[in-house]
Amino acid sequence: MHNTEIIMGMPPNFAALSNGKFSPDIYSAKNKPVNMALLDLDGINIPQNYIPTLTNRLRSELFKTGRYNMLERGKMNEILDEQGFQMTGCTASECIIEAGKLLNVEQMMAGSVGKVGNIYMIELRIFDIATGKIVAVATKDVRGSIEDVLVSGLRDAVRDLMK
Repeated sequence: MHNTEIIMGMPPNFAALSNGKFSPDIYSAKNKPVNMALLDLDGINIPQNYIPTLTNRLRSELFKTGRYNMLERGKMNEILDEQGFQMTGCTASECIIEAGKLLNVEQMMAGSVGKVGNIYMIELRIFDIATGKIVAVATKDVRGSIEDVLVSGLRDAVRDLMK
């Protein structure tokens, strides 16, 4: 019988079995998940009560890639409240970078979901906190309903970011 060690939070695609034992050395610092916080998405021409659900789905999709350790919304709000930082209206790069520094994360994501006619547009930006620069951008157009945005649009936008 083999003794297999389970390490919590490690994505399964990075785990490997060698001689029946887990080999953590293949999970190098190069592949270490990045600590990231996600701002609530901006909603443009969509009901604002959809925003928390869409943001939560996006957070889950990012975590599932195995590339990110996502800071939970509640913890993020708690830290920023303690610092007296107001996130409402925080859409400028400087504001996003400042929030990332207070949250002690390596990257921040901001974005929006908007609707024009029958098309929803998802726009996502990843900011590197150390450099203050945008390091990745993805846009995804979704024809259909807001349910299509939730079920496949956000997932597809995240996949585009990972390319």
